[in-house]
Amino acid sequence: MLAAVFKSRGVLQIEDRPEPGNLTEDEVLLEVEGCGVCGTDLHILSDPPGHPATEGVILGHEIVARIIDKGANVREFASGTRVLVDANLKCGLCAACRKGKSNHCKNWTTIGIFLDGGFTRFVKAPQKALHPIRDDIPLPEAVWGEILSCALGSTDRIRIQPGEVAVVIGAGPAGMMHTMLFGMNTQARAAIPQCDLTRKEATVVGSYVGRNTFPRSIAVLESRVLSLSGLVSHDVPVAELPDAIQAARQGKAMKILVRPE
Repeated sequence: MLAAVFKSRGVLQIEDRPEPGNLTEDEVLLEVEGCGVCGTDLHILSDPPGHPATEGVILGHEIVARIIDKGANVREFASGTRVLVDANLKCGLCAACRKGKSNHCKNWTTIGIFLDGGFTRFVKAPQKALHPIRDDIPLPEAVWGEILSCALGSTDRIRIQPGEVAVVIGAGPAGMMHTMLFGMNTQARAAIPQCDLTRKEATVVGSYVGRNTFPRSIAVLESRVLSLSGLVSHDVPVAELPDAIQAARQGKAMKILVRPE
């Protein structure tokens, strides 16, 4: 199967890879429908890198797929089920997980960053990472599920009220997602200088992915209250991903959707 591989520092290579091997009893085999490019992928492929990753891994963690095979203990999902993948795998046992802060799991790992991911046709995932999504949600909408779950995690922390002002810094996919969630797509004003943020004593709140936000992300997608497909600027096969990455680096791409070959 053709795959986009983080080959070495700054190098994305398209190569033929074998299909995933035997499943464990809690794993499923997924056939990828499509996978989005995240800003994290760009950071991984920077030189020097802006995010760690395992060399030789197949990248891609914003995965939309269908279950085509499953291990003996997978009972919650039927073969053929369409799913999104919560690629950030938590142990559930460390102190952070037991405190309900699974996004700070000490044993955290990620499909598509440290384990083989979705820029190919087939990928393995544990059943705990799967979230069903309806068949009628178009792929250019469904592919936003992972980043939407992260945006919901941050808007949960901000809890902006009517009449308050939020400043979105950056107009990439995550910035546009926040803009839409804040309702500022119709209320947005021109950019403001940094000094105005200081004078207004703006509060900056940090947020790291989300905690238990995937079900809400899918509920938002299935409600169709957001129209996201128009933000997909590139819809490409795996073999064309390097060119699309270059376009993103040049500011010529918004959201890249990658399909298997």
